[in-house]
Amino acid sequence: MIREKVSIIMPCYNAGKYIGDAIQSVLNQNTEYQLIIVDDGSTDDTLNVVKRYSGNINLVQSTHSGVANARNKAISQLTGDYVLLLDADDSLEQGALGILLNAVSGKKGVAYGRFSSWDPKMEKCLYVHHAVRLKPNPFISLSRGNFSPPGSMLFPSSVFNEIGDFDQDVAGCEDWDFLIRLARAGYSFRRVNKPVFKYRRHVSSASNQAYRMYLSGRNVIQRCFQGDPRVARDRYPGGNTVDDHNQALLNYCASCFASAILSNDIEAAKKILLDQNLNEYNNLKSFGRSFMRGLWWHSLTDFSNQEIVMKKAQLKASEVMARCIDNSTISINAIKNILYPEFGQLLLRPGPKKAYRLLREWLAAREVVEKLFDDNEIERKTTS
Repeated sequence: MIREKVSIIMPCYNAGKYIGDAIQSVLNQNTEYQLIIVDDGSTDDTLNVVKRYSGNINLVQSTHSGVANARNKAISQLTGDYVLLLDADDSLEQGALGILLNAVSGKKGVAYGRFSSWDPKMEKCLYVHHAVRLKPNPFISLSRGNFSPPGSMLFPSSVFNEIGDFDQDVAGCEDWDFLIRLARAGYSFRRVNKPVFKYRRHVSSASNQAYRMYLSGRNVIQRCFQGDPRVARDRYPGGNTVDDHNQALLNYCASCFASAILSNDIEAAKKILLDQNLNEYNNLKSFGRSFMRGLWWHSLTDFSNQEIVMKKAQLKASEVMARCIDNSTISINAIKNILYPEFGQLLLRPGPKKAYRLLREWLAAREVVEKLFDDNEIERKTTS
């Protein structure tokens, strides 16, 4: 058995339906652990479920104040050498802690593995995600977007003295903000090509609250392009000087726009879209690619019908954008650039069969959009 001890922080709010699976996945680990469960003012049977389990479990009770604040209440209770963040509706793979402990190196090392997406009942694996490489360096990569839910990574428990606690002001993106600070403080990230974490996909998850996520993520990105006083020894005092700040915001906007469209929150979709002056950007095709990636990610909850869901979402997105044409922030040309990512991108995925299928999908989508941009159709939609 590996000697190092892992402290697992598990915040929960009305998670009685799921938390038993999360706890059991920790109890099944073959390394020494400490499980800190922070009940964030639950009003269901969460506490009753927790009390059914024995083992090295610390229970902290709190009034409802959000995930970041709940995690912060656990920091003073830490006894482990390393920390893993596990949400109450997710679970660890068998042996996950041992895999990550074997990979982590030094006092400033972070280890992360692959994760899998599951249906709401945790009965069907929808997709096993790759563990991405954080290039050209972790800070620049994380400035462009988050890459994994927190349950797939392990970091030293001493980090809080260097980079501070979790930030409730960026609720929904507090994990991403925390990882960026780790990178700014010079922590190295080591990738493990093994699944270590199961991510439950369901419509009620925080990631589907599109406009809140947009506002939080916008703040996170803005911080990346300047110094961060929360980091004791910031290795990037001038922030990200490699990328274009506005383009980074635009790409994140595209992903949140996709989330709003899929959740049928049309008002949020309009607000997100109109917050950016799309006519000022030369690289709107980048927005289009980010939009399509966002559609894929957020539609994964309906994996059996994902292709149909994505096609319907594309059409709905084009209709929302068409209604915004008379606003100075968007034009017909901008919409076409967004909905027609350059053809070469379709050929980047390996395999001639996939390329052929993507070509047919692109042609079908183009036919739909061209019909939408018929003069009479545009006039009807912009006056509705």
